[in-house]
Amino acid sequence: MTELPTIKPVLDRLLVERIKESEVTPEGIYDPNANKDKPQLGKVLDVGPGVTDDNGKLVPNCAKAGEVVLFGKYSYSDVTVGGKEYLMLRNDEVWGIVENYEGGE
Repeated sequence: MTELPTIKPVLDRLLVERIKESEVTPEGIYDPNANKDKPQLGKVLDVGPGVTDDNGKLVPNCAKAGEVVLFGKYSYSDVTVGGKEYLMLRNDEVWGIVENYEGGE
């Protein structure tokens, strides 16, 4: 059996899987217009080591694998590996880390 390729981010890159929001409201009502835009939340799968500053000191990435991050609508690169879609973000494209996230897939 052939092993699927994997992606290991380098430098200040983060490998992210987009989180799809539910089309059902908290009240249990189906809303077909709920996901017109692509969601801007994703689960970090892996991170690069970071970059070095002007003094040669390593500056690690802001997020860790397993965390949920918020990012801009157009601030990523699409990557497809083994038929599965991922996002590649730079560290400075992460707007924030979402704590206590309980929604989406």
